Amino acid sequence: RDLAALILAPLPDLPAETRLLLVAPGLLQDVPFAALPAGRGSRAPLVTRHEIVHAPSAAAAQAMAVAATRR
Repeated sequence: RDLAALILAPLPDLPAETRLLLVAPGLLQDVPFAALPAGRGSRAPLVTRHEIVHAPSAAAAQAMAVAATRR
């Protein structure tokens, strides 16, 4: 819960089923973000409320988005 508070607390409350793009630096890539609590006071894992998408960098995420629009 402490980790969730540090990482997710700065985010606004997001509507359910919002896609979350995670670009985690270094060792944070090993954090199982999908298993973190979905919100303040929630015990349900984040993955039950949101689609979790990982990208190695913001540039890679942008390149994937551009490539997807060209299809």
